[in-house]
Amino acid sequence: AVDALTKALDDSESRVRVAAAAALHHGSPPVGPPEACKKGLDILVKALSADDQWSVRYHAADALGLIGKRADLPKEAVDALTKALDDSESRVRVAAAAALHHGSPPVGPPEACKKGLDILVKALSADDQLSVRYHAADALGLIGKRADLPKEAVDALTK
Repeated sequence: AVDALTKALDDSESRVRVAAAAALHHGSPPVGPPEACKKGLDILVKALSADDQWSVRYHAADALGLIGKRADLPKEAVDALTKALDDSESRVRVAAAAALHHGSPPVGPPEACKKGLDILVKALSADDQLSVRYHAADALGLIGKRADLPKEAVDALTK
């Protein structure tokens, strides 16, 4: 069923993509060894990054967050979630921030995750949605447990 749902995220009909993303969000997103679920993850990342329906992007972000609770997300998924913090739809931003908070925030050498950190700092400092700011702060806190935060991130957290 998971394979069929991830394939349905590529359907030309938006209602089918929304239903498939919602089912993956509320049911069983693709999990398992990275090779086994890479295609499903790639399709979720594509849906989050490029679908024109906000509800597909929202459910894709939530499904990635569920996967991130069980296993480390690949860099492409973390990057897509981080970029989704700039989405025009607040519900997508909230879902992306929650996924980063509960799952795999951007980590690695400072150069590798600087853009992600900048977007999290922007979300914490300027987003009009309390939920986005809350989850961005927690995601930055998770990163701070693994690596030193840059000064601008510390400043945003201590405001």
